[in-house]
Amino acid sequence: PVIGERSVVSNKIENTFFFLVLDFTAYQVADVQQTLSTVKTNHYILISSAWITQKETGTRKFSTLENRYVSDKVAIERFLIANANKDFDLTIIRFPIVLGFNDHSGRLHYLTRRILESQPITICRDITGPCSFICAQDAANLITSYVLRPKPGVARIIDALPPQGIEYKNFLNLIGLACHTDAKTIE
Repeated sequence: PVIGERSVVSNKIENTFFFLVLDFTAYQVADVQQTLSTVKTNHYILISSAWITQKETGTRKFSTLENRYVSDKVAIERFLIANANKDFDLTIIRFPIVLGFNDHSGRLHYLTRRILESQPITICRDITGPCSFICAQDAANLITSYVLRPKPGVARIIDALPPQGIEYKNFLNLIGLACHTDAKTIE
């Protein structure tokens, strides 16, 4: 396996065949184009964002910066779908926020530390609607299940968005409750 940022490893793996490309860090179409021009694969799994589903259904409002992020993810998905089945099988997994032991963002540890240290967490009033999460281990299990079950010739979009979310302030209060302290927020 090769693990690393595409800009660092791409020249080292040029023209290499991989059974699977698992792409966690595609933020623009150019990222995916670079990967596909560098390596060949049978199966491409893109870790995308459940925010796409939330935007499509109108269940969450986004800031300008978040809207740009979601638009870029939609463009990546469309590019991959247009190019899949020609050279590779495609699975897109739309994850909500991933939390837990060894989550890539460290978000849960950050929030827990802030709450334990009685440091207030700022909540943006412009962003409303429920937040949705998936445990890092559950995310890993879901990815593994699709690695082991490719579907040749089919571009799949797997929506891992839970049926309901939780308001961010309520989520912070639950962390505080588990830590036996109050979560301080600034709105």
